[in-house]
Amino acid sequence: MLRFIHELHPQLTLDFYQILWVYSSDIVYQGDLNQGNAYAIRAIKDLQEADLPPIGRYGAHYLLYTCKTILGDISPFLRLWDADSVSVNDIENSWDVKNQGWQYWPLTTDNPVHLLSLLASGFTMRRSTLLLQAIIKEKHDIITILSNSIGIPLQDEVDIFSNIRCIWEVLKYQNFHDIIKKVVSEITEFHWNFNGFDAIPKERREDWLLVFVACMEPKAINFIIQVLQWKYPNANEELFLYAIDLIMILPSKLWWHFAFKDFDVDETEFFEQGRIIVLKKLLSFGVDLNRTALWQTRIWRHLLACNEDSSSSDERNIAIAALTPLIKLLIEEGATVNIRFSSASVTYFQGVLHSLMNYPEFAKAWVPREPLEVVFLLSDPHIFGIMLEKHTSIASFCQSILLAPHGVCEFHKDLIQAIRDRDIFALYDMWHKRVCTPESLLATALQEDDLAAAKNLFHRYKADPIILNMCTMIISDIVDVDKDTKYYTSCFSILTSMLQQGVNFGTLPKFRENLIRGYNKLLVDTISHGDVDILKVLLDFVKGEGSGGYPMYLELQNMELSPVPVAAAKNLGCLKHLIQRGFCINGYRRYAGLDRPHYHTALSRVLETGSMEILSYILQQGADIYSPCCGESCELIGRSKLGCRKHCAVEYAILDGRIDALALFLEVDPGCYGLALAVSKDSNHGYIQDYIRDWKPRLPQQTVAGASLDA
Repeated sequence: MLRFIHELHPQLTLDFYQILWVYSSDIVYQGDLNQGNAYAIRAIKDLQEADLPPIGRYGAHYLLYTCKTILGDISPFLRLWDADSVSVNDIENSWDVKNQGWQYWPLTTDNPVHLLSLLASGFTMRRSTLLLQAIIKEKHDIITILSNSIGIPLQDEVDIFSNIRCIWEVLKYQNFHDIIKKVVSEITEFHWNFNGFDAIPKERREDWLLVFVACMEPKAINFIIQVLQWKYPNANEELFLYAIDLIMILPSKLWWHFAFKDFDVDETEFFEQGRIIVLKKLLSFGVDLNRTALWQTRIWRHLLACNEDSSSSDERNIAIAALTPLIKLLIEEGATVNIRFSSASVTYFQGVLHSLMNYPEFAKAWVPREPLEVVFLLSDPHIFGIMLEKHTSIASFCQSILLAPHGVCEFHKDLIQAIRDRDIFALYDMWHKRVCTPESLLATALQEDDLAAAKNLFHRYKADPIILNMCTMIISDIVDVDKDTKYYTSCFSILTSMLQQGVNFGTLPKFRENLIRGYNKLLVDTISHGDVDILKVLLDFVKGEGSGGYPMYLELQNMELSPVPVAAAKNLGCLKHLIQRGFCINGYRRYAGLDRPHYHTALSRVLETGSMEILSYILQQGADIYSPCCGESCELIGRSKLGCRKHCAVEYAILDGRIDALALFLEVDPGCYGLALAVSKDSNHGYIQDYIRDWKPRLPQQTVAGASLDA
């Protein structure tokens, strides 16, 4: 197949290797691995028959990867690969090899023959790391080959291991530590990155990796402890404190370097199980947990990161739940729940809570000074429940959280009582309602038709940015509700009451920087539903002192967010009100496209929707029929704004077959006839060409569509 294509199109060589990449990476055949593998094998066969060597590092890399993982034979790679054209260094430095998992490394294989051939070809990348993998997986043939390759022969250990079947009982401390040193040296600084976690100093990385290996393979824990004792013969208890502190450190970019055991369960779940086993072993040496950095700071930092990193609440709860057995074990082994954080830790937690998401609103003003105040922020309540049972000063804790700054939030009184009573079941039931925000209080007031309470809330927060969220809540609730209903009337009265109380969005802190987009969305939603009354109120919310106009218009226009095109497509009443308030009829609105942004004006939107009534009004307001005009249907006729091909409204109407709009343009400005005639020659619409050739200016008293444009 490929040979035949290549004979016709020899320049397509690289595309063949791209096809191989698609097959080997299972992008196309996600539902049928066997079919994808079959195509990959056929592709390799055709490449051999056509004698097409890989050109470039990626082609060579995917040829080797496919030969190893799918074909199970690297001889096609060795025959096709030209080392003078694509060097070993080129392959080992390709992006996929350097930045993806260990499966993509050239030397990754359990086949001793393949490994010897690749080493003989000059591949050396990650030899020490793969040797460590082979030790953990107990692959004695691979251990022998790789250990000889890096100059730390383990033949004696392997010979003994083959008899007793436990390599950790025969490894020599010096040899294993030398392997660890080489593994650490193979990892770049980029991959030691911790994404805000405690960085590991270079001098501690070897020790961290030793502890990590024990967590990955708990059978090695006794051996790892012996290696640490050999390295630090005089450390005593300090050694075990040190090892425990290393347990919670896991560089996110390092996981795929070492997650190479043949797990029967999820890798992270296996690691958590191993971490518990290692911790129990280290605690058996009589360590005082309260002296460890693990309990004083590190585990709480890790919890906050788990609460932040995951994209969904379910994933966050799973990540937090994975740490629950660990914290439970620490408490059972004597860790004190009532410890107080150092001033440095308090400062750190404040910085984290101010910058991260996925926390209750009050967290940004929160100052956690003990572990219970940290876990009070988590999305999952179980760790809080475990610690609550062991806390010896609940009254003091309740007092501290009630007095702490909460921003615009309030704690639910029933929740505080559940904490005082140590009522775990009530606590779990109320956990996601533990904080009363202005929005939740407003929702309750509206549901209970308590207008007085709702108005009091607006009065209380009228100078706070939260007022915009509250306004959004009300408008979202009523914008498509029948105006004759009691609910609409009640909510609308709250909006007018806000105006009477002097609410002005324009004076809110950082309105122009952060809040104006939310306000713009509110305008658009209101216009889309055609509620002119609410639109008037919304515009009044940003009216300047003594001004009848709309002072925020320039900000919206500068941000390319004019609401005029939206109104032109949706509702004539809203459009008229915007123009009365001072909006420009030629204002444009920017939209995100699949490949590049595109723009709408009032003219472009009305030409798309086809309303001649709105088009007549837009022209009466002085819309420029020669300015660039772009809409979604302009994909067929060219682009219009900021570097795109420009088409004015006259051109757009002709090329889009809008003879009714063209007639109106000619009536408003007969001077556009020459442009219309020129553009019509490129149009596929013969009837428009005939219309323009036959067109004659109307007499002044004549009308279009039954209405005088001068009216």
